[in-house]
Amino acid sequence: MQEVEMVNEKVERFSKEGQENERFTSMINWASRMMSLTLKEKQIRQFQAPKRGEIWTVDLGENVGSEENKIRPCLIIQDDETNRVATTTVILPITKRQPRFFSHVRIKPEDTMDENCSIDGSIMTEQIRVVSKARLGKQPIGSVSQSVLDKLDWTMNQALGLKTGG
Repeated sequence: MQEVEMVNEKVERFSKEGQENERFTSMINWASRMMSLTLKEKQIRQFQAPKRGEIWTVDLGENVGSEENKIRPCLIIQDDETNRVATTTVILPITKRQPRFFSHVRIKPEDTMDENCSIDGSIMTEQIRVVSKARLGKQPIGSVSQSVLDKLDWTMNQALGLKTGG
């Protein structure tokens, strides 16, 4: 924890000196969060096992180019058995934007299994990634229906050029 506190102190000092390099400050803040996530990963509880089809908030960090970033809702697509034993999981980021590419799957509040989940936007299958479970929020914020998972499976097969069948 001392390393995190040292980085936070340096960020404060940098900001107080009046230097306004937003990108640099953003990267320093991300480094501090990354150190916290590393410590959190070492303390991951075995029972934190997200399930395929659940929506979690995920800290995606800083982006490079067109990668999705920041803390945003993401859909867990890794199978339940692997989620139970691994310290990582496979996710698809969700954006508030409407679908712009064939690889985007529309998601509306009625596509979720939870009446309190009001996500309206697109699941971006081309942004698939593996993340540490330390990046996940404390609990799922919703889940999607089997029909959405079926559409995602088909769309990912197309987007990734995977062959199905024989």
